[in-house]
Amino acid sequence: MSEFVELLSRIPELRGCPKHGLEAIEKEHAKVIGVAKGASLKGSLYLDECLKAHPEHAQRARWDYIVSVIDIGKTKCLVCLEFHNIGAKEVSRLIDKLMWLKEKLNDWTNGGAEQLRSWKRKYYVIGPVYISRASKEHRRLANAGIEVASRVVLS
Repeated sequence: MSEFVELLSRIPELRGCPKHGLEAIEKEHAKVIGVAKGASLKGSLYLDECLKAHPEHAQRARWDYIVSVIDIGKTKCLVCLEFHNIGAKEVSRLIDKLMWLKEKLNDWTNGGAEQLRSWKRKYYVIGPVYISRASKEHRRLANAGIEVASRVVLS
C-alpha cells in the first residue's frame, strides 16, 4: 500500500476512497493525465465523489481529485486536479473550491495524516479555456496558485 493511500485511509470521511495509481480517476479525465519519465505515481482520490454523500460537504463546492506522485527530484507531491470550464464567470467559484480544498488538507494534516504537511502541493484546473492568459481572471487564478491546463504531465 502506498504511503498516500495509507495516510488518507486514516481519515474517517475518506476510508475506502484512496486508490492505487489512477484507479480513482474517471477514464475520461485520466486521458489528459500523463506521468513523466522518472516520476512515480502513487495513488489517487476522487475527492468530489467520496465526499458528496457527507452532509457537511454535500452543498459545498468540492475539488475533484488529488493525485500523489513522487517527482523526478524524489519530492513527494499532492497534485490537485479540478476538471471545469474556465470562463470569467467561473473564476470565483474555482477559487472558492481551492479555499475549501486547502481547508480540508489542513484538517487532515492535523487529524491523522500529519506527514502530508511536508508534501509539495500543485493545483490545476483542466478544461475548455474561455479566458485569455493576459486577462485579469487568469491572473486571479495564478495569484491563487491555480495553474490552467488542458493536459497535465505529473513530473
